[in-house]
Amino acid sequence: MPTQTIAIALDQPVQHVDVQAGDSITFHGVYHSSYDGSDIDAATMMWPEGAPGGKSVDAGGLIDFDGGGFHLSARDVEKHEVTAISTGHEGAACAAAHVASPCVVLRTAPQARSRLLTSAEWTKSLMGGMKAEISVPEPAPVSAAMEQAKGFATSPAGIGLGVGIAIFAVAGALGLTLRARKKDPMFGLLSIVQRIEAKLPTADPAMRAALGPALVKARKTVKEGRVDARSAEGMRLKQALTHVEAKLDDSTAQARAAKEQEANDELLIEMESALEAAGEVHQRA
Repeated sequence: MPTQTIAIALDQPVQHVDVQAGDSITFHGVYHSSYDGSDIDAATMMWPEGAPGGKSVDAGGLIDFDGGGFHLSARDVEKHEVTAISTGHEGAACAAAHVASPCVVLRTAPQARSRLLTSAEWTKSLMGGMKAEISVPEPAPVSAAMEQAKGFATSPAGIGLGVGIAIFAVAGALGLTLRARKKDPMFGLLSIVQRIEAKLPTADPAMRAALGPALVKARKTVKEGRVDARSAEGMRLKQALTHVEAKLDDSTAQARAAKEQEANDELLIEMESALEAAGEVHQRA
């Protein structure tokens, strides 16, 4: 069965991989750290004889298999080859990073913390490389029925049918995407920000000036995912945005009512003036 090779980049701590439930992914390669002399492959960390603690092996390697939705199935310490199986379940680290499962999760951050280094300092000390291989299904042989279908697909009727199906599929995909986004708690926060932005141009100038910069910062914070909508801080942000929107609606309603009253007062004064003028003309006649 043919395989697809994926490079493991140290600057990409979470990376989705297209591996079906029950299928395997195999990691090849090792990194050597110039900081402490350790050798790290996907599942193991090793120190040489001359290390401060002597020669030793740690079961924790570069990859967080459980967090990525994988189960470690085999390892070859000498060849630095590690095989894992996709569990079909969502990986906690994938979900936290808003990346589809399964995914390759690097353990560079906890490794750096254990050495009192930043992630950048730790990854800078790593020399070497690692890649992953996943199996790609072979294309099925083309049968006579498939040849017939291919001929129909290139005919005018087939092309017309294909266009109709494509339009239907695109509409369906857009609908599914929109429904999926609406279920995402982050979509709810972003929706409130967008509603406030749409209402802001008609708000009172003082309120516009006060809310403008804060709203820009709120949008950036939500879009960058720096606040988890499901956390306590996310709920606080949602409540604050909802309160701002309510205040904005009240201010707009009051301004509209004031303008209506002003317009009505002017109309009533004009009508009274017209009646008085008509009465004076009638008296002179």
